[in-house]
Amino acid sequence: MISVSLGKEEVVFDYSQEQCAEMDLPDVYAHAIKNYKGEIVLVSGNAPDNYFMFGKDFNSLKRNCKPVIKSGNKWEAAALDHQEWITSAYSEDGKIIHALVHNEYHDPFASNCMPGNTDPGNPCWYNFISYAQSTDGGYTFTQKPSPDHLVAILPFQWNAAAMAVIGKAGAPPEVHGYMEPGNIIKKDEYYYSMFAALLSPTDPMQRGTCIMRTATLEDPSSWKVWDGKGFNIPHINPYKNQPSNPNQYICTPVSQQTIGDLRSSLTHNTYLQKYMLVGTGVYQHEDNPQSCGFWFSLSDDLIIW
Repeated sequence: MISVSLGKEEVVFDYSQEQCAEMDLPDVYAHAIKNYKGEIVLVSGNAPDNYFMFGKDFNSLKRNCKPVIKSGNKWEAAALDHQEWITSAYSEDGKIIHALVHNEYHDPFASNCMPGNTDPGNPCWYNFISYAQSTDGGYTFTQKPSPDHLVAILPFQWNAAAMAVIGKAGAPPEVHGYMEPGNIIKKDEYYYSMFAALLSPTDPMQRGTCIMRTATLEDPSSWKVWDGKGFNIPHINPYKNQPSNPNQYICTPVSQQTIGDLRSSLTHNTYLQKYMLVGTGVYQHEDNPQSCGFWFSLSDDLIIW
């Protein structure tokens, strides 16, 4: 039996004292890595600027108010360069750091959205995953020119006319896309990451946690997504080559009935000799009512949890 004990609450980041800007509001899971200088790099970025924390250990972490990367915030959906959060980082030498980026598009054109507004408060939200890289231990990140930074995206273009609720004409589409990629882990010759998948602009129930892998981190187009049988869904850009049958290119969530949207912190637990997934959510355990909390799930193969 696994037991979890909680110690005294500890403040890591105090917005009132340490904010770098008004929008320095971390709203993604923090992930820590160590760079080649021996520093802890806490990935806790936010859009439109991404501010990280650095320190010799977890007790000395300090906010660095120089953005590691700034959001492109382009207005055209086809630009694929919008509100960006670095949510995942991986390094093998501490100097070159590979990052997966949560990239949000908020339609500033459509009348059923918020014209002139590309901020996250705009309810018209379409999401995908892109790539960035640091060569200085996490202090700055760069991206390949769009669309060469694209990692994974739903196989259809943004459509502001899609109805969120059947029969409710003019309603904004539901939030949809591939989002919040979790940390990268290596298993044999491949690198894996799990991400939230909201698969429909009209049906919020079509969702779950999907998984993708690559053997070449520096090549964003090399990631392949799980289709229920294997990692067979190739890289696709619907703005360059719209597939005739999009359903063939939509990911299949793993263990949907067990983990739901759980995806943020993926590790291999050396004590249990299993993969462990940790995150927050609302779940129902056996016959108990639903409850909020943080949860973990275990797997032998990253697919069955």
